[in-house]
Amino acid sequence: MTHLQIGFPSETIIDAQKYWNATGIFLEIGASYKFEVQGEQFWYDAKIRSDADGYTKPWLRWAGMFRIKPNEN
Repeated sequence: MTHLQIGFPSETIIDAQKYWNATGIFLEIGASYKFEVQGEQFWYDAKIRSDADGYTKPWLRWAGMFRIKPNEN
């Protein structure tokens, strides 16, 4: 188990097909973290192709009111 320290990066593999990925990395409440995807990777949310930048669709705008941080991403 790893507690991330400032200035000390950690690397792990996430399998997007799994419901849960036990990374062994613990994040602290209120801290900010930067996540990066290496290379040109993509995955599908239902049938919508997506990447680390996410996606926007006009028909999903109504769901924006439920976002915790509506001005991010």
